[in-house]
Amino acid sequence: MGRNLVLAAREAGVPQLINLGSSCMYPRDSEHPLREEDLLSGHFEPTNEAYAIAKSAVQRLCAYVSAEDPRLQCKTLIPCNLYGRYDSFDPRRSHLAAAAIHKLHRAKVEGRASVEIWGDGKARREFLYAGDLADAILAAVARFDSLPHDKPQLAARCCGLAGFAHRAALSERRRMPPASSSARRRFWARPSVTIQPTSDSNAAAVTR
Repeated sequence: MGRNLVLAAREAGVPQLINLGSSCMYPRDSEHPLREEDLLSGHFEPTNEAYAIAKSAVQRLCAYVSAEDPRLQCKTLIPCNLYGRYDSFDPRRSHLAAAAIHKLHRAKVEGRASVEIWGDGKARREFLYAGDLADAILAAVARFDSLPHDKPQLAARCCGLAGFAHRAALSERRRMPPASSSARRRFWARPSVTIQPTSDSNAAAVTR
């Protein structure tokens, strides 16, 4: 679909296009912190390789189209893990934040004292509120000409969640290091919604 949109934009004479990538585009063994220069410098995480290849292909297509025809300028933003309103809490297809919330809710309703989370607890993820991503995209549109060519711009602060019972034998995917926020600070203000630990060491709070 991304390829079709880029080529259709070129055919329709769209002058500016913002493409959305994914943090899975970074190599599995990237060092801390993630940098734009790390893209396509190593192997993808095998569990989502197909998605990473598709996203990377569209990002490179954007670069080639822009180089071939300067009338269409394509630039790519790479957000981290998203959460927020209208997320899917269906355990069959939910992502990390929504899945954790669903497990916590069920534990509360059923009176359980602990929640099982896959992995050994050493993996780290970054989260960005979906509304903040929308604001970042609007900021990118407003400052499109000042964005670097062919470089993703978006990074978010890493946050930790405590109080989970981990199962190391189950699906420990890549231990993603946090992304460098240098590009984000140059082109976009701090996210308005953050996740911070509360006074209870087993809880986290969403603040705005």
